[in-house]
Amino acid sequence: MQKMLFILCSAICLSAFTPTISYANNGPKIKLGKKKTESSKKTVFKKQNTQLSLSKTNSKLAALTKDLPSKPTAKEIVKKDIERKDELVIKESLEEYEKLEDNRSMLNNFTTLQAKYASRLNIVVDSEKLLSDLTLLKEIDFWYGTPYRMGGTTKRGVDCSAFSQAVVNEVYKLDLPRTAREQYASVDKISRKDLVQGDLVFFNTSGGVSHVGIYMGNNKFIHSSSSKGVTISDLDETYWANRYIGAGKLF
Repeated sequence: MQKMLFILCSAICLSAFTPTISYANNGPKIKLGKKKTESSKKTVFKKQNTQLSLSKTNSKLAALTKDLPSKPTAKEIVKKDIERKDELVIKESLEEYEKLEDNRSMLNNFTTLQAKYASRLNIVVDSEKLLSDLTLLKEIDFWYGTPYRMGGTTKRGVDCSAFSQAVVNEVYKLDLPRTAREQYASVDKISRKDLVQGDLVFFNTSGGVSHVGIYMGNNKFIHSSSSKGVTISDLDETYWANRYIGAGKLF
C-alpha cells in the first residue's frame, strides 16, 4: 500500500515538469525543467504592454513637465495642466467680455436713429464719426423711402438732384443749383479716395452728368433712385461702378 502511494505521488510531481534529454559521454541524461504554462505566456504579454503604455505616458509627462522643476509630483503635473487650460479660457472670456462691454457702452450712447443707420450703412457701432451728425441722419431719415419722381421736389416724389439740393440746404445751409450737371460744375472736384461724409458723387446714367447722390461713408451713398426711390447704395455695385464720373466737395 505504501509503495503504491509513493508511486502515485511521484507521478503527480513529475507531471509538472517536462524532461529535457541531453547526451554526454556516459549516455543520455534526463534534465527536469518547469513546464511553460498558458499563464506564464500571459504574464510576458502583459509586461510588454505595460512597457509600451509607460513609454507613451512618459512622452506625455515630458511635454507637460517641460517648464516644471525636476522630478515634479503627480499632483503638480495635473495642477499645471489645468492651470494652462484655465488661463487660456479665462483670457478668451475676458477678451469677449471686454468687446461686449465696449459695444454696450456705445449702444447706450446711441439713439435709435444712429442704430438704424449703422445697420443700413453696414458699419459697426464704434464708427462714431459716421453716425455723429444727427442733423444729417434726421434729414436723411425724413426722406428715406420717398418714391422717385422726375421733376419732383416733395415727399410725394423727388428726383436725385432735388433730393441732394434739399438735404444740403437743410443740413449745411448751402444753396445748390437745381440739376445734377449744374451741381457737378459748382463743387470742388476730389478723388474717390478722399471722399468723406457729405460730399457729392456723380454718375452718367443717361448721357453726361445725369445722377447725383450724397456720400455717407463706408463706400455707401444715399440718393433718389428711379427704381427704388430714396435709398442707400454701394459705389462698388456693378451698375454704379460702371457709371461713376467723379466726386465733389461742398466746402
